[in-house]
Amino acid sequence: MIRTAGLGRGFLHHNLRKKTSQIFSSRLYSSEISKKHLTNEEVSADDAFDVRKDLENLHILSLSQIVARTSTELEKKYLEPNKKFKERLKNEFGKSSYLVKGITGNPKYLFDPVSLGDVIQASNIDNYDSSLTGELGVIIKEPIFANDDHQLTVLGQNGSIYKTTKQNISFRIPGVFERKFIKDVLVTEKLKDTEINKTERTVKDPGESVNGDDSVEISEAGRLLVLKKLKDITSNAWTLLPSMLYKLEVVHRILQVGGIQSISIFDLATIARSFNIKDFQEQLKKNIEKVSGKSSKNKINNKESLIDAVESRLNSYEDVERLIEFVSNFRISKNQYSLGINYAENSKGNNKSVDERGLFAIYLALQKQTDLWNLVSDTINSQIRSPMMIQVKSALTPLLTLSEREWQMYADSIIDYINSSLKGTRNINIQPRYYDEVIQLIREYAAGNINDNEHISVVLYLLRKLDLFSNINKLDRTCAFHLLKKMGELPEDPENFLIYQNPNNWTKTINIPELKFNEDKISMLEQDYYDSLTEKDLKDPKTKQFADPLLGKRRDFGDLPVYCIDSETAHEIDDGVSIMRESSSKWIIAIHIADPASYFDPDSSIAKIALKRASTIYLPETTVPMLPKLLSDISGLGIDGKDTRTITYTVEFNPVTNQVDYETGAIVGGIVKKFPKVTYNKVDEILKDPSHVYYRDLNDLLHVSKILRKERSGKGLIMRSDKMVPVIDKTTHAIDLEIQKETESTILVSELMVLANSIAGNVFEGNRIPGIFRNLQKMIGYYASLENKLSKNKKPKNYCPEMVYIYDAYKGLQKRYQATGVPISFEEISRLIQLWNTSFYSMKPSGHSFLGIQNYNPSTSPLRRFGDLVSHWHTHQYLTKEHDYPFNFNILAGIIPHIQQQNQYIKRVQRISESYWKIILLLQNLNGEGTDILDSLVNINYQSENNKFKFEVRYYDTIMDEYVYGTIEEYKLSAKLKIGINEIKPEIGETVPVKVHQLSAVENEIIVTRNGS
Repeated sequence: MIRTAGLGRGFLHHNLRKKTSQIFSSRLYSSEISKKHLTNEEVSADDAFDVRKDLENLHILSLSQIVARTSTELEKKYLEPNKKFKERLKNEFGKSSYLVKGITGNPKYLFDPVSLGDVIQASNIDNYDSSLTGELGVIIKEPIFANDDHQLTVLGQNGSIYKTTKQNISFRIPGVFERKFIKDVLVTEKLKDTEINKTERTVKDPGESVNGDDSVEISEAGRLLVLKKLKDITSNAWTLLPSMLYKLEVVHRILQVGGIQSISIFDLATIARSFNIKDFQEQLKKNIEKVSGKSSKNKINNKESLIDAVESRLNSYEDVERLIEFVSNFRISKNQYSLGINYAENSKGNNKSVDERGLFAIYLALQKQTDLWNLVSDTINSQIRSPMMIQVKSALTPLLTLSEREWQMYADSIIDYINSSLKGTRNINIQPRYYDEVIQLIREYAAGNINDNEHISVVLYLLRKLDLFSNINKLDRTCAFHLLKKMGELPEDPENFLIYQNPNNWTKTINIPELKFNEDKISMLEQDYYDSLTEKDLKDPKTKQFADPLLGKRRDFGDLPVYCIDSETAHEIDDGVSIMRESSSKWIIAIHIADPASYFDPDSSIAKIALKRASTIYLPETTVPMLPKLLSDISGLGIDGKDTRTITYTVEFNPVTNQVDYETGAIVGGIVKKFPKVTYNKVDEILKDPSHVYYRDLNDLLHVSKILRKERSGKGLIMRSDKMVPVIDKTTHAIDLEIQKETESTILVSELMVLANSIAGNVFEGNRIPGIFRNLQKMIGYYASLENKLSKNKKPKNYCPEMVYIYDAYKGLQKRYQATGVPISFEEISRLIQLWNTSFYSMKPSGHSFLGIQNYNPSTSPLRRFGDLVSHWHTHQYLTKEHDYPFNFNILAGIIPHIQQQNQYIKRVQRISESYWKIILLLQNLNGEGTDILDSLVNINYQSENNKFKFEVRYYDTIMDEYVYGTIEEYKLSAKLKIGINEIKPEIGETVPVKVHQLSAVENEIIVTRNGS
């Protein structure tokens, strides 16, 4: 149990009065006679007997006994723990004032899991007073038991204690209170419960001991320190808010000009703290002529002039670079903190603490400026549970500046124009004023780019007034998209037709250069620069040859067959595998990776654009490559007979003992040229034909891969990787579902890629090379230490069978795979998944528990991941023994958050885009081929014989939620199962027969109900 502790004589008197009242209430007024007396009902003889019986069972204490017992409880439960806490505080931290004045949020804790001592703002807290939602609190206890629903215990700033889950945290300042300090705030004492102390619990802990002897108390002294800190953060943040709002508006304009689309919240807090308006105006006046080429004699409007003077002069990527250089070097304060996307400049200060009051003020300001900054759910990083990178939005519409009378006049004319256009009764062809702005606003809403209520209300008002949607109850983004199609407001672009048929692709979290209404001029110029590159641009101007940082140091693998196993439609082939048999007991396994990093420098224009993109984007409609096509063509593998540069990862394998000698793992620069033409399907065929010329190589490589997988299974979890992806015919636009099952060829490739990334990680960590590691911590909070103890056959404190439920399930799945080779299914992992943190990038390896790899440094996809390019540039330095790493630890601290966030954006868009086309296919199967997207809202044939599906339960969001979340198995589509009032929730992993109840393709939402309900 958790309770707050009081101090002093006042508490003793209050406690006595409270206990007397509770005893009287529980013994007397709980009887039927009390209820009838209060409601003036007639009291029977039986009722009177019940009262006498209650009084006979009442245990009466004298006043001196009550005083003595309460005094003992006060001493043992409150005074002694507080005294011990103060002693520990003095011994471990020095003066207590340090805890109030010296604790700051620290970005170095940014990628640590949600933990004790973090200050959070949580939402959607069930079973607790709604006034708690949105206030700051500090995490004081992590989940211990499997039946604890993985909840965190939080001390709120008003002194209340509540519980929430990691998923409900919307804002987090990591590392505000030291874990040790929070642990000392919680004082565990052994004391037998009495009738009096049982009524004093404030929050019952689901994980308390069965016999009730153990209790956890919050020391009053510690509680006061925590609350003082929380209130200090809040009050100071609100004081800073007005000036913060103005500063952020100006900073937003500067970022827009520089084409900077996102910025770290820590950088934003540092900039705003050091921002000086007068210095800004003076430097703007001095520098504006440098950028625009125009004199600046007139008074400068600090919000508009820079945009007006510069934007019209952006005609090439050279102009963009000149602008970015200006913004990067543009000093906005006396302490010379700079803005920009320059590696070094943007990384300064990343390892320094940030005043948490300023950080919270920034967060409050961002919430108020939703028309300027993107703080929607996809910016909440799943690992850190806080906005990490803030997206810079462009201003949308001048409509909000109009008076109510003006707005009504223009809105009415626009509505009449659209209604008459759709009916074919329009008399004039002149568009009303602000029509283009309204169409732009509707387009942004359809794309999901708007998340502020003011702009959304404008769109919904207009849609509601249109005859087209008169019979639709719930307006959403599907209606906006449908209107754009009906009004002919989508560009006629046959080559890129499909891009315009999915509004989710128009999101500003990514940029698709082919979009004709793409307002990001800089992104378009970047693509123009990519498209204009020639081989001459990549060659050394003196030698007229491609430069090579490993010239003379590469190993020529000659005619060694390198198998580049990929799909028939692969855009970028960047990996191949081979085997060299040096003796009957020694094989060399080699993983060859394309080396595009050897063709351009890390400070080149290509590198800067690649960093901005962070990764190649694969969508059903199109592909947006991270690097220029020219580079992929020059450096990609697979062209037989062409000498191709590689970074090659090797390791020895003993086929006699079936052991991989990880100590022999090494990296070399290579040249390869023999590429047998194979695909996944072709390799699967070859592996069934021992007479094939490539059978021996591929079969031996598969054998090694299976050994690797079995070894990993004892350290991590091997998941079944079957997928179902939509495939769209670019000519007929017909949609089909392609089932991508795990086969022997996919196992062969995936295991050897994991091996290569592991070798890279070991070499980087062993030689202190700066790198970008991918980590996934096994279990949160208490479970991690619990597993450590149980693995050493140590019995943890307060041991009970419930505590090891998760641990046993996890180890059981490992053992099952080792015994049977059956990988873990998605429904099985659903039962454990909330105990894992999501994977994240970091400069330090902390292990990837799913893969079972300690040092995992992704290096096998340099054509499509910027982090892998960094690995290759640093490998060049390592192999030449120069050790002049272009991305030192400080610079990595600046770019890792950007890469992490961009990857999250891209994954989200990919997932939503795939789901969109699956829902369109589902809709067609329910309604027929001619189905319009609007039918998903108004005209679904729910009674169709096809409306029968299997729904696998994945997880519950909260205990009180009316939905259960899972997957429609026939389409592998995420959906929500609506639970009726009298229906029992199915278990996680259970399969339920369902039918579609409601769906929206653009909103990416499907609601199902049980068949028969």
